[in-house]
Amino acid sequence: MNRWTRDTTDGALLAAWRQGDRSAADCLIRRYGPRVYSFFASKVSHGADELCQQTFSECAIAHERIEEDGGRYSFRGFLFTIARRKLLNHYRTSQRRGRRFSPLEVSVADLDCRVSEIVANRQEHRRLQLALRQLPVDAQIAVELHYWEGLTIAEISRVVQAPQGTIKARLVRARQRLKRLLEQDEVLRNRTLDNLLSTSDCR
Repeated sequence: MNRWTRDTTDGALLAAWRQGDRSAADCLIRRYGPRVYSFFASKVSHGADELCQQTFSECAIAHERIEEDGGRYSFRGFLFTIARRKLLNHYRTSQRRGRRFSPLEVSVADLDCRVSEIVANRQEHRRLQLALRQLPVDAQIAVELHYWEGLTIAEISRVVQAPQGTIKARLVRARQRLKRLLEQDEVLRNRTLDNLLSTSDCR
């Protein structure tokens, strides 16, 4: 019988995994598998499954090095750090030779206009997703991790490898740009950005 519950912390599961308890590892994968898949599915038109598998494979190899402290060095922060690296590598290898790629400048819309919308169920959320894809990749990642995954500024700073003050500034700019984009959409004009972000089922 599985002794792990939804209330079991990531830290407790990680500690058990390090002691050789495979059921703890399985619990972490079940907990974060759909989230990591959605992370990729909203940003690539193909290969989300493979990227997800690569992320968990690398996590399994490196789990002894995870510094779980419940803060900046959290399991989920470590996991999404790997996921972002896999995503950026995917973009770089798929770009034409000689083309420069910067996650601070280039958006998913610039890279791949065929990204699936299956992770958004309602029309308004699909439109929010389209707006998100017009943000620079790292800005989109920061917004999604902060508002939908609940990562702290400290955790996100580790994921995207930038100071916390920089992350806060990026989130402010991203919200401002999202608001402008959504105000151009007649359907979304009367919906507040806070409400859209808090109720979105895009992940």
